[in-house]
Amino acid sequence: MILELDAGNTRIKWRLVDETGTNTLASSNASDLDDDSAGAGLFTQLNAHSSGILKRVRVSNVRGERFEERLTDYMFENCQLKPEFARVQNQCQGVTNSYQNTQSMGVDRWLVMLAAYAGSGSACCILDCGSAMTFDWINYEGKHMGGFIVPGLNMLQGSLARKSSALDVVLEDWSVPAPGKSTSAAISQGIHAMVTGFIRQCRELSNDKEKDASWYLTGGDANLISKQLNWTHKVENDLVLDGLRLALP
Repeated sequence: MILELDAGNTRIKWRLVDETGTNTLASSNASDLDDDSAGAGLFTQLNAHSSGILKRVRVSNVRGERFEERLTDYMFENCQLKPEFARVQNQCQGVTNSYQNTQSMGVDRWLVMLAAYAGSGSACCILDCGSAMTFDWINYEGKHMGGFIVPGLNMLQGSLARKSSALDVVLEDWSVPAPGKSTSAAISQGIHAMVTGFIRQCRELSNDKEKDASWYLTGGDANLISKQLNWTHKVENDLVLDGLRLALP
């Protein structure tokens, strides 16, 4: 059995797959970390599933060295295994990175690009709707054309809340975009306008060169944002995990 683990900034996702990588045997879609940066909650979950039966551990980690060290110690002590941590590369699985300094790119972005390009087999655009929202575009030759990074939904709302408690609201329904007639509605609809405007700009840029590019959405807010898009796209919540088997075959 193989453990595939996505340690993000605010959540940890993991799944256990068979040795072919085709069948998921157990998973956790969102392990909240709260203030425990070392991931003790994750270890509690894994104790119930993985002790003594794992063959490999593949990891995407953007939580830093402390988490990597703790996970390495845990896996050695409990499973006698050394985790394999994915790293950003200049080229992998037909995808060529546009970054000169590849280590300045988050490994999660790299992995979703690998998975999306493998899935599409041609030009693709990836919108990762997490705590930060990222857009990356790969042309039909597999060349990364660059990307954008902007605040995600909760980060946008939180930036207002930090300035005034009166602006600390719960984001409302986006089903009918319109100017808000309350503070809560005005913030929700304003964020909606900013996010959808950003996404449409990304589409216009990519359409100038690749009109038939496949679109992928991933991340915690992907399902919500998917409802706002009026063009063909796929919501794939496990692109980071899917990319691990490509980066670490």
